[in-house]
Amino acid sequence: MKSRTGRAAHPLALVAIVIVVLASVCALSAWAALTVAAPAAAGPAQAGYSVADAVEGEVSAQLTLNVSASWPASPVGTNRAAGVVTSVDLVPDQLVTQGTQVYSVNLRPVVVASGDVPAFRMIGRGSRGADVSQLQEMLRSGGFFDAPTDGSAGEGTLEAVSLWQSSLGLEPTGEVSPGDVIFVPRLPARIAVRAESVFRGGTLVGGEQVLLGLGDAPQFTLPVSEAQSGAIPDSSRVEIDDGAGHTWHGIVGERMSAESGAVALSVDPAEGSGAVCGDECDVVGLVGQTLLPSRVVTVPAVTGTVVPSAALQSDAQQALSVVDELGVVHPVIVQAQAHGQSVVTGIRPGLAVRVPEVERQ
Repeated sequence: MKSRTGRAAHPLALVAIVIVVLASVCALSAWAALTVAAPAAAGPAQAGYSVADAVEGEVSAQLTLNVSASWPASPVGTNRAAGVVTSVDLVPDQLVTQGTQVYSVNLRPVVVASGDVPAFRMIGRGSRGADVSQLQEMLRSGGFFDAPTDGSAGEGTLEAVSLWQSSLGLEPTGEVSPGDVIFVPRLPARIAVRAESVFRGGTLVGGEQVLLGLGDAPQFTLPVSEAQSGAIPDSSRVEIDDGAGHTWHGIVGERMSAESGAVALSVDPAEGSGAVCGDECDVVGLVGQTLLPSRVVTVPAVTGTVVPSAALQSDAQQALSVVDELGVVHPVIVQAQAHGQSVVTGIRPGLAVRVPEVERQ
């Protein structure tokens, strides 16, 4: 590099540049912002500049953030048993099927079955209705009942109920109380027990919402502030480490709220349809939030001729150019910018360009 102010200086040799910006959601000051060329007066730079060589290189920028993954949940089952919770039996991440025991009250098992009609009465000899059909379907799936599911509790149904009760260690009465079964809209399904309602030693009186049905796929968000959200361009690619050796890919989508700045992620079209986590969504816990490390690509890697962004000048029409060491103006087009460097077209590597010196106050 040489100075036009009369002082000798050493030539500046730029090397290939790969800009990787690390940031934390907790420290806004650590975030990287793209460098934008500031308009300057057209024509050669005034006295007081250095010279830098344009080089072949690469420019990119990333943010390292945690992504939050959680299953959307909605109430699907109501408890009808009364007493003390003596066990919570639903295993986290378990795919629940017909007849799965979810908890017990006063040592009596409570199971789930598929059906739109909630349990509301004792089912015994002579009972008829949709709830009886639902019970018969559960008994059929468990291998206890092989007659038609006609919604009528006859001898075959009573015998099947007795066999089912014996398999649970209960007295085979042939009658099912409303607290024995929780009917949920769809099975098999991912279901979680509401921990604030059902816990070992807790007391239930009946009527509590105790089961949550989870969506078909987890939701992924970047939990950032409004200011931090503004540093992430729309459709930025996000690479998520699932902690098990896989990388999931999403793209920045909807800004969820102005107050929080949280950003929702959607499926990267390049990865096809479905969920961000593909076929590996079981990594995401069924209850609460799972935090996963990720890289948000705010500036995709672009290779080409790299110059300092400070060397760019613009005219009245906002056309960009650089000025070589002889004062010749070269129009350029910026392909990418990050961390004070720009990839441009219109010049070749090796051209020495003027970089105005920053005036010191």
